[in-house]
Amino acid sequence: MPWRFVPRSLRGRNLREQVWLFVDLPTVNQVGSTPTQIYLLRGDEPRVVIDAEASLITELRSQGEVDVSVYDAESVQGAEVCTALEQMHMFVDVAAVCLRGVDKLSEEAASAIADYLVERNKVHQVGNLLVMSTYSGRISQKLVKIASELGEVRDLKLANDAIRKEFLSETLAMSPLHFSSDALTRLREHLGEDVARVRSLLEILESRFEPNYRISADDLEPYLIRPGSQPLYQLTNLIESSRSNSEVEALALLRRFTQDLDIHPLVISAVVSRRMIEIVSVADPAITSVDALNARLEEFGIKKKVPFAAKKLLEAARKLDYPSAVKVLAWCAEAEGRIKGLDGVPEDFAIELLVARLANLFARRAKAVLQEVN
Repeated sequence: MPWRFVPRSLRGRNLREQVWLFVDLPTVNQVGSTPTQIYLLRGDEPRVVIDAEASLITELRSQGEVDVSVYDAESVQGAEVCTALEQMHMFVDVAAVCLRGVDKLSEEAASAIADYLVERNKVHQVGNLLVMSTYSGRISQKLVKIASELGEVRDLKLANDAIRKEFLSETLAMSPLHFSSDALTRLREHLGEDVARVRSLLEILESRFEPNYRISADDLEPYLIRPGSQPLYQLTNLIESSRSNSEVEALALLRRFTQDLDIHPLVISAVVSRRMIEIVSVADPAITSVDALNARLEEFGIKKKVPFAAKKLLEAARKLDYPSAVKVLAWCAEAEGRIKGLDGVPEDFAIELLVARLANLFARRAKAVLQEVN
């Protein structure tokens, strides 16, 4: 059953809560009232396809408990997928087998899966759901035919200017932020045809600006520029500096490393995370001296600091309370997982979101501490 996507504006809703509708198109291969068990999501932008898969799983979970298993088509055997489709799951209504990058399936694996699906349909067997997705390459025509006849094909391609324009407009409408006309013009110039990048940019902007804030072109520009280079420790210094709008400078500096110097985001993430772990380790009101700080670092297996560095670390640690310390560690772990490909989020976006969040948090906490003192 072929589908095409039509986004629905939900003005005032956060981007991470967005909803995408899929409009049914006429088909000659309706399978009675049998519940859909095969889905094929295909597009030309990774983020759009990834979000569509997440939206589908959410849709399925609204109807009952769903277990999800994820397989990478490039390394999976056809028999593994078939076994997963037959596997029984306790305490859930159904299981979904997500086969990502289905265009990378070997011919043998694609044929084995296709034959299994045809046979299952012949005997009217109701098994686990199969969710196939791809944003590049050519898909096995056998699988496309089966998905079209026995399931749903959701076409997510941003194929022409009209669709891209609609996609951008609807995505911006779903953000809690608002954009001035000059900001919209600058944003369209920056994105060009690669409009799917707007989702990553919006998440960074939403970590910086309050809901309902009206973004001007001047507000937007620091998140689009590509300036030059400095040592990596400058980035952690900038994050901890806690000045107003320090996240803007931090992002500009970060892009010097990732874009001009081509330093891998995982290297930057490791440096930032290591420093954050040091700060959180000594974020204790009872630690008031260099000796007490170094004793705590040694307990955690971290090298002692010379007096100057220790005082600087203590100054940063005093800005964190317990909830913010938990956030710092959670954000670092999330960024590392994303950069390693755990949820398909682009690695450059993952490190930018981490830096923006941390810089914003340290700035807010510095202001809160100052108010408490006064």
